[in-house]
Amino acid sequence: MPLSPNATCGAFRDCRLGNRDAIIESVRVNFVTFHKSGSQWVRDVLTDPELLGPSGLTRASSGINHFLQPWPKLPDNSFAGPIYGLSPEQWEFYSAADDKAVIVLRDPRDIVVSWADSISFSHVDSAIVDLLREGLATLNSRNRLLFGIAQFRFNSNSYRGWATRAPRENECRTSV
Repeated sequence: MPLSPNATCGAFRDCRLGNRDAIIESVRVNFVTFHKSGSQWVRDVLTDPELLGPSGLTRASSGINHFLQPWPKLPDNSFAGPIYGLSPEQWEFYSAADDKAVIVLRDPRDIVVSWADSISFSHVDSAIVDLLREGLATLNSRNRLLFGIAQFRFNSNSYRGWATRAPRENECRTSV
């Protein structure tokens, strides 16, 4: 995974040097992020067979919203995620000693705009999206952005926790 210039990694540091043995153990790798942070694209890159296959990891889940779902029981040597909205404290509580996390953060301003535009115009249809889209259609762009801000506020404390603390040895944090 190409790391951005502001990526900070603990145990993953050797991965940048091509040392895949740094993460090929009996572990679970969890992809922690927030909605509207490029999560589907990042997940697809991290689980591409050419990358995941040689690591020995299997894909355990395709998306977990920790507000709506219990923490999953994941098999060893697996990759799970995206796991949305998890705080550093929740990660430490739920994760096993050998678990690792890839944390991907996006600029909050981009998250807000993405919430407003995606739900208003392009997100995959669902019952909830359809209801929100109907209401957002009556709003001007400023008020749609206020909707995006309100959505981000649900995760702002968790986001701030990841953005302001130094990654632990079992964490790699980067931004998109």
